[in-house]
Amino acid sequence: MLHLFYNAAVFQVLTSNENNIFTLGYKSEKWSELNSISSAEVRRINDSSWFDIYNTKYVSGHGDLYLVLDRFAFDPTQNITAVSFTDYLSIEIANGNRSNIASIADGPLPWISCEPLLQLNRSNNLHNKIWPENARVTHSFSNVLVRESAIQISRDFLLVVIAFNFLKVAIMLWVLFTDQSEYLVTLGDAASSFLECPDPSTRGQCMLEKGQHLFNLGHRADLDPQVGSYKTFHDRALGIWYPDRLRYSATLPEDRQHFFAIVLIAIGAANFTFPLGNHGVSAWGTASGDTMPFTGGVLFIAWIVNSPQVLLSFCYLALNNICTLMASAEEWNDIANNRKGLRVSRPFGEQRSIYFLQLPYRYAMPLVVTSSVLHWLLSQSFFLVRVEIFERNTAVANDMSKSACGFFSFSLLISFNVALMLLSVIAWIGSRQMQQRLPAAASCSLVISAACHPPKDEVDIHLKQVKWGLVEQASVDGIGHCSLSANPVRKPEVGKIYR
Repeated sequence: MLHLFYNAAVFQVLTSNENNIFTLGYKSEKWSELNSISSAEVRRINDSSWFDIYNTKYVSGHGDLYLVLDRFAFDPTQNITAVSFTDYLSIEIANGNRSNIASIADGPLPWISCEPLLQLNRSNNLHNKIWPENARVTHSFSNVLVRESAIQISRDFLLVVIAFNFLKVAIMLWVLFTDQSEYLVTLGDAASSFLECPDPSTRGQCMLEKGQHLFNLGHRADLDPQVGSYKTFHDRALGIWYPDRLRYSATLPEDRQHFFAIVLIAIGAANFTFPLGNHGVSAWGTASGDTMPFTGGVLFIAWIVNSPQVLLSFCYLALNNICTLMASAEEWNDIANNRKGLRVSRPFGEQRSIYFLQLPYRYAMPLVVTSSVLHWLLSQSFFLVRVEIFERNTAVANDMSKSACGFFSFSLLISFNVALMLLSVIAWIGSRQMQQRLPAAASCSLVISAACHPPKDEVDIHLKQVKWGLVEQASVDGIGHCSLSANPVRKPEVGKIYR
């Protein structure tokens, strides 16, 4: 809920001035009048930059535009001996806009097209006259209007953001100081719990992975009997140790794998099919002034522009979970290679504390930084703007002023590239292989429980440094047994049965 208001508490107010477009002759009476006015009121534009100023959806800081013409180009088949050139030097186009500017300047500047001038002219006294094909704009004048865009703070949205942040902090403090429940946050928490109180239902199943546990419980195993994995699966279900080289992604649940594949394909497709815009550095993000065609109430637009932020937050949580599962699989696999204390949420004895950011820092820091960059890029791609339209008499046209969804395609394209880079790195990590040293847990409590049946003479093993392997003093029905233990352990032999 907070994300729907957070980026709308402070927004830009764009000003747009209604303007007319005039043509006039070089050295004419009107030209002399404009040329003598102070530059604080009328700006002389000596190049073709007038097109960039007025070829925008919202013209800010400028009013009427005067195009100074000094040359004309006619169709050579026309008879122009009786043409009075002054007829073409006092044309007015009412309510100049982006489409009018684009239609006039449809060729290489400084030459403009005269046909749109005829069509858009307010009077009809030129319709029966010979009309030039093009005219050259030697320079132009623009009325200077000191009405710059501004930044506005929404008090209501700001109060909502403050209230939700206060509520969030209050809930966190309440949970921290009042809730003393023993939650199982990490694999280490689960292993510590099962070492302290072993579950008899998983005794003798130390070599089984999640698939074999579910198969023994009556679930169907979707395997092809024509491939070697079918026999390997059933041998493992009997407790025969067959280590393998596992991809990190293989430790993820199927729904996580499918989610990641869908997001990767969607971002990749968006990245390579996204239409490229033509934006300069000076018009970056919220300064671009581009808006989507629809308008609405402030609350509705705020929710529209912030909905991508909510979607990004959900995706971040999902990717964080995927990285957490792969990092946990790596740490769980390493417990059969190096003796170490369990990583738990509330450490005692030789136990280790969890990471501050839940993940190892080599995962967490790039993920947090990239997420922050993506949130910023999205805030530059979709943003709330308030557009105030000023009439030519300087009054605000309240009926035309509106709230709109600002949009900047270039920063959205960059965000797609950054997201694709992040997903590619995660996909590369998932494609890496690790040598299996114990049954992969994949957050399966049955696998963790089965690995936590140490010899009965070991006391408070969950508080000590432990290692998984073949326990000398323990056996199940005369067959070797593997478990987490604080005592010395040996590696299990490939092809042998262990209980």
